[in-house]
Amino acid sequence: MNHIMYCIHCHAIHRVTVRDTVFKTGFRLVNGQDVPLGICNGKTQSEKKAE
Repeated sequence: MNHIMYCIHCHAIHRVTVRDTVFKTGFRLVNGQDVPLGICNGKTQSEKKAE
C-alpha cells in the first residue's frame, strides 16, 4: 500500500519514508481525499541549489 503525506515544509505530496514525520492529527483535502500532514526530511530545491 502506498502511503502518502502532504509536507508542510515544501508544500508537496510525498510517499512516506522511514525518515519522514507524519502527524497523527491534521489532514489536507486533495482531490476529495484526506491526505495526512507531515514533514519530509528530504532536501528542498533551495537547499540543493545552495550546495
